[in-house]
Amino acid sequence: MDKRIWGIIGGLALVLALLSPYVLGSTKKVARLFEAAEMLYAQKDYEGAIATYNEALHESHKFRVNTETIDKDFTTLVNFKIAMSYAKLAEYTDNPIYYEKALEYIEKALQTVILAAYEGNLIYLRGHIFYKTEQLSLAEEVLTQLLANFPGNSFMEEAEKMIVHIRQQQELSGSIWIDDLSKFEAFNKQKIRTLFVANHLRVAENYTEAAEQYEVFVNTNPSTIETTYALYWAGWCYYKAASTDETLFSKSRAAFQSLINNYAKSPYALKALEKLRELDQRNAKNETHKAITAAENTVLRAEQSDGKSVAISEAIARLDNAKEAQERGNYEEALRLANDAQKTAQTAIDNHTAAKRYVEQGHNDLRQGRLESATQKAKAALRIDPSYQNANNLLEKIKQNALSRFGLEKISYLKISHL
Repeated sequence: MDKRIWGIIGGLALVLALLSPYVLGSTKKVARLFEAAEMLYAQKDYEGAIATYNEALHESHKFRVNTETIDKDFTTLVNFKIAMSYAKLAEYTDNPIYYEKALEYIEKALQTVILAAYEGNLIYLRGHIFYKTEQLSLAEEVLTQLLANFPGNSFMEEAEKMIVHIRQQQELSGSIWIDDLSKFEAFNKQKIRTLFVANHLRVAENYTEAAEQYEVFVNTNPSTIETTYALYWAGWCYYKAASTDETLFSKSRAAFQSLINNYAKSPYALKALEKLRELDQRNAKNETHKAITAAENTVLRAEQSDGKSVAISEAIARLDNAKEAQERGNYEEALRLANDAQKTAQTAIDNHTAAKRYVEQGHNDLRQGRLESATQKAKAALRIDPSYQNANNLLEKIKQNALSRFGLEKISYLKISHL
């Protein structure tokens, strides 16, 4: 054979050898990847599981791979597992975008499903996601389809429980009855569209706008079974938005409180109660921080004055105790101590200001020769602040002035008791 032909054949062989890892697959490798993904899922590492399931799916499409030895409907199984992983992520993170990803994989799997058991599992998961996202009318429809068409499905019991709960919710909140079926369908589509917009804004972290959209839904659909869902997320979004605008805390509280007051038996009422406690804790923390800062400023002003009142030392001690309580997370005690510290320091400042005014008036009296009046002003200052040295200095000046002008007899008349 011509050397040139041998060269071409050799080149092709080399290319095939280089490309074989990308073109030719291994059934054992697919099985190993699937087992690894299953292990990650069991360990609740859902992001890792999703990545590994996808890798297994990619490998399974390569030439010479026979996935029937792993599972007769391997592609459907893997897509179902990925959808389950996304659903779990949504539950753990409270991020509805993962539910949307799960639904994408469900729809993909339903287009290729072979085994009836897997089709039932996919329908169950779709109903489960509608249930979790409070699209209860859709959830009931899908789960009822599961009961009717897949009576032996492994998720049958869970589906029955959800249907019972959905109907209880309908009884609690009151169903909307519309005679015209087309109007009813349009009504439901509008509801779902409003919630979709709100959910999308929440995922995009536009929390204030999302909260407003949830409130629009609540105000326009006050008696629907999705109201508790919208109220909860309105409160949640306002809570998030309050990190940059504290005035929104009150709106967050109002939404959660409305949910608790009006829908006490809703599962979202319990979550709202937990958020209210968290909100109270956050408010207490913020209020404590403000109180301690205010107390620090007041104590500093008291220390910078020329008064040396015992009250200043008391204020400093209470402020230190307030900071210790804050570090322990005991915000109620910290707030009380900080307020006490500020009040005590402010009293010291006010007393010192009054005492200082008496001393200034006493000096004026002294300059005008009114020694008795000056003495009374100095004593008044000492009654307010016994440690005020300037008042003692004034008395000493009065004494010296009296000695130089009138002698001991006049000093006795002035009744300067400490001389």
